[in-house]
Formats: sequence, C-alpha cells, structure tokens
Amino acid sequence: MNEELQETAREAELELREELDLATGRANEFKRKLDATAETFADYETTISKFRDLVSTLQVNIIQ
Repeated sequence: MNEELQETAREAELELREELDLATGRANEFKRKLDATAETFADYETTISKFRDLVSTLQVNIIQ
C-alpha cells in the first residue's frame, strides 16, 4: 500500500514538473515576444522623432 502511494506521488510529481516546464517555456516565449515588441516600439518612436524633425526643418525652410 505504501509503495503504491509513493509511486502515485512520484507520478504526480513528474506530471507537475512537466506542466511547470511547459508553463516556463510559454512564459519565456511571451517574454521574447514582449522584448521584440518593445524593440519595435522603440524603432517606431525613433522614426516618428526623425519625421517630426524633418517636418520642422521643412516648415522653417518654407517660411524663409
């Protein structure tokens, strides 16, 4: 009886470890996607800033 309980506990532990590994993998994938999105966002901010600078320069040139 005791051996059966120990075997059941071992199986449960293995299943839980497997679930944890899968969840950790998903979390890592989400982190990678978040990092990539943050990098894309930073690129967009840089592009928008350059565009605004160009527009300002062109407006000054038009006024002159």
